[in-house]
Amino acid sequence: MSPSTIDPTLVSQMVRNEADMAYRRRVQTIFEWLDFRDGDRVLDGGCGRGFYPRFIRYAAEQSGIDVCITGVELAFPYLRIAQAALA
Repeated sequence: MSPSTIDPTLVSQMVRNEADMAYRRRVQTIFEWLDFRDGDRVLDGGCGRGFYPRFIRYAAEQSGIDVCITGVELAFPYLRIAQAALA
Protein backbone atom coordinates (compact mmCIF):
# COMPACT_ATOMS: atom_id res chain seq x y z
CA MET A 1 0.00 0.00 0.00
CA SER A 2 1.39 3.39 -0.93
CA PRO A 3 1.44 6.21 1.60
CA SER A 4 -1.35 8.75 1.55
CA THR A 5 -1.04 11.76 -0.72
CA ILE A 6 -2.18 13.92 2.22
CA ASP A 7 0.62 15.46 4.27
CA PRO A 8 0.68 13.93 7.79
CA THR A 9 1.61 17.35 9.22
CA LEU A 10 -1.66 18.76 7.85
CA VAL A 11 -3.63 15.95 9.48
CA SER A 12 -1.89 16.59 12.82
CA GLN A 13 -2.78 20.27 12.56
CA MET A 14 -6.42 19.44 11.80
CA VAL A 15 -6.84 17.39 14.98
CA ARG A 16 -4.50 19.30 17.31
CA ASN A 17 -7.34 20.70 19.44
CA GLU A 18 -9.36 17.47 19.54
CA ALA A 19 -9.78 16.38 23.16
CA ASP A 20 -10.87 12.82 22.31
CA MET A 21 -7.58 10.99 21.76
CA ALA A 22 -9.30 7.92 20.26
CA TYR A 23 -11.06 10.09 17.68
CA ARG A 24 -7.81 11.91 16.92
CA ARG A 25 -6.07 8.60 16.27
CA ARG A 26 -8.94 7.36 14.05
CA VAL A 27 -8.69 10.46 11.87
CA GLN A 28 -4.94 10.03 11.55
CA THR A 29 -5.36 6.32 10.71
CA ILE A 30 -7.84 7.12 7.93
CA PHE A 31 -5.31 9.38 6.26
CA GLU A 32 -2.49 6.87 6.76
CA TRP A 33 -4.45 4.05 5.09
CA LEU A 34 -6.30 5.84 2.29
CA ASP A 35 -4.49 7.12 -0.76
CA PHE A 36 -6.61 9.99 -2.05
CA ARG A 37 -6.12 10.94 -5.70
CA ASP A 38 -7.80 13.28 -8.17
CA GLY A 39 -11.17 11.96 -9.27
CA ASP A 40 -11.65 9.62 -6.30
CA ARG A 41 -15.16 9.06 -5.01
CA VAL A 42 -15.50 8.64 -1.24
CA LEU A 43 -18.59 7.18 0.41
CA ASP A 44 -19.04 7.53 4.16
CA GLY A 45 -21.80 5.15 5.22
CA GLY A 46 -23.24 6.27 8.54
CA CYS A 47 -21.65 9.72 8.29
CA GLY A 48 -23.37 11.02 11.42
CA ARG A 49 -22.72 14.73 11.74
CA GLY A 50 -20.23 14.71 8.86
CA PHE A 51 -16.96 14.88 10.79
CA TYR A 52 -15.00 12.52 8.51
CA PRO A 53 -16.32 13.98 5.22
CA ARG A 54 -15.41 17.43 6.51
CA PHE A 55 -11.86 16.36 7.39
CA ILE A 56 -11.43 14.57 4.06
CA ARG A 57 -12.74 17.51 2.06
CA TYR A 58 -10.51 20.01 3.87
CA ALA A 59 -7.37 17.86 3.60
CA ALA A 60 -8.00 17.13 -0.07
CA GLU A 61 -8.57 20.80 -0.88
CA GLN A 62 -5.41 21.83 1.00
CA SER A 63 -3.46 19.18 -0.92
CA GLY A 64 -4.87 20.16 -4.31
CA ILE A 65 -6.74 16.87 -4.71
CA ASP A 66 -10.20 16.82 -6.31
CA VAL A 67 -12.40 14.18 -4.63
CA CYS A 68 -16.17 13.69 -4.60
CA ILE A 69 -17.43 12.92 -1.10
CA THR A 70 -20.86 11.45 -0.36
CA GLY A 71 -22.23 10.75 3.10
CA VAL A 72 -25.30 8.71 3.94
CA GLU A 73 -27.05 8.66 7.31
CA LEU A 74 -30.27 7.07 8.56
CA ALA A 75 -30.82 9.56 11.38
CA PHE A 76 -32.35 12.54 9.58
CA PRO A 77 -31.48 15.11 12.30
CA TYR A 78 -27.78 14.14 12.03
CA LEU A 79 -27.96 14.40 8.26
CA ARG A 80 -29.23 17.97 8.56
CA ILE A 81 -26.33 18.82 10.90
CA ALA A 82 -23.88 17.28 8.41
CA GLN A 83 -25.41 19.24 5.53
CA ALA A 84 -25.07 22.49 7.45
CA ALA A 85 -21.48 21.73 8.45
CA LEU A 86 -20.48 20.90 4.88
CA ALA A 87 -22.42 23.67 3.14
